[in-house]
Amino acid sequence: MKKGTLILLILISFKSYSQSFNEREIKHINYFGIQTSSYDLNDNKIQTDFSNILRLNKKKKLNKTFGIILGSVSILTSSLGIIALSAKKEDGMGKAIVDTLGGFSLGIGVISGGFSLKLFNSSKKRKKERDKLIEFYQ
Repeated sequence: MKKGTLILLILISFKSYSQSFNEREIKHINYFGIQTSSYDLNDNKIQTDFSNILRLNKKKKLNKTFGIILGSVSILTSSLGIIALSAKKEDGMGKAIVDTLGGFSLGIGVISGGFSLKLFNSSKKRKKERDKLIEFYQ
C-alpha cells in the first residue's frame, strides 16, 4: 500500500510533457511570423523545430537579462573602485584598507563586465540560431 502511494506521488509530481503546443506557445510562434495553421503540428520534425525556436528565444532573453544585470553591476563596482582608489587619503592603515577595497571593487567590476559581454554574445548567437529556424518556416 505504501509503495503504491509513493509511486503515485512520484508520478503526480513529475511535469507531464505533451506532444502538442498550448495556446500561449502557438501565439509566440505566430508572433515570429510563422503561420502555425498551415503546418501539421503532430509532425515530429515540426514539433522539434518549433520547440527549439521557443527554447532558443527563452535562452536569448535570459542571457540578455543577466548580461544587463551584470553590466550594471560592473559599471557600479568599477566606478566605486576608481573613486576609492583616486580619493585623497591620509597615510596609515586607513589608506591601505581603502586602497585594498578599491582594488577589489575594481577587479570585481572588470570581471563582471567580462561575463556580461560573454552573455551578450551568447544572446546574439541564440538569436541567429532562432532566426535561421524561423526563416525556414516563413
